[in-house]
Amino acid sequence: AEGQSLLVNIIPQNHDYFWGSAFGNPGGLLPFEPVDISQFLGYWSLGHLANYNTASFGQGYANFGFAGVILVFLVMIIQLAGFQMLFRWLPKTPLFLAVYTLFADRMLSYGTQSLQLVFAEEIVLAVLILVAGHYAVRGLLRGAMHRRGRPVELPS
Repeated sequence: AEGQSLLVNIIPQNHDYFWGSAFGNPGGLLPFEPVDISQFLGYWSLGHLANYNTASFGQGYANFGFAGVILVFLVMIIQLAGFQMLFRWLPKTPLFLAVYTLFADRMLSYGTQSLQLVFAEEIVLAVLILVAGHYAVRGLLRGAMHRRGRPVELPS
């Protein structure tokens, strides 16, 4: 909460909004150099290079003001609803229970971490590979069982 308070006191009175540059730039694809809002806030408040942790909605405020807070909350709601729908559709197996637990733990970090740390690209990529691998193996097993003349019913 202290980091959010400092951001509200600094921006826009003493420093302009970051206009999106304090969000992550995965792989440098976008035409801006990202600003680490934690380092900015640490340097601004303590006078030397330090990290001052801010939550994801504080990052939204630093970028676009209260409109950024609403934007971050909308992204959070879309991610939460999307993953809920995805896991409702996926099979109820121990593998997907573990993946669901991983995502649930990360979603609980919205209030304490920046947006790009909650769903890092590596985590999303690993989960997509797991889901694709599950269905690829399932398809191969179904094809092999079909060629042998056995029933094709496989558990989800």
